[in-house]
Amino acid sequence: MSLILIKPGKLATQMAEDQNVAPITKAKIVHNMYFKFLKKEIGKCEAVIKTIMTPIFPMDKFIENYLSLFADTDVNNFKAVLALMNLKRTEEQNLVNSFKNRNRKKNQNILELIFFILHQSPIS
Repeated sequence: MSLILIKPGKLATQMAEDQNVAPITKAKIVHNMYFKFLKKEIGKCEAVIKTIMTPIFPMDKFIENYLSLFADTDVNNFKAVLALMNLKRTEEQNLVNSFKNRNRKKNQNILELIFFILHQSPIS
C-alpha cells in the first residue's frame, strides 16, 4: 500500500517491465495496468471503510455484511478489521465467537449435504 502512495511511477514501470512492445503502446499498457491495480486496491479500502462504519449490533447482520464485502472466512482477517474499530474486548470476542460459530455451522451443513449425496441410493 505504501508503494502505491509513495512511488506510483516506479510501480507502474515495474508492472510494464515484462512487456516487449513499442514505447507508446507500453505507456498505454502501463496506464491501464496501473489504473486496474489502483481500482482493485481502492475497492479493498472501500470495503474496509464500509465494514468499519457498519454498526456491530445485531452481530449476525454485521458478520453478513463482512462476508458479503470480503467473501473471506479467515478469522485472523476478521480480527484485523475488528482491531480497526476500537471495540471493547468483550464485544470483539463475542463477534469473533459468532463468526467462528457461523463458519462451523456452514461447514457442518456442507458436510451433511455431501454425506447425503454420497449415501443416496441410485434411482432405478
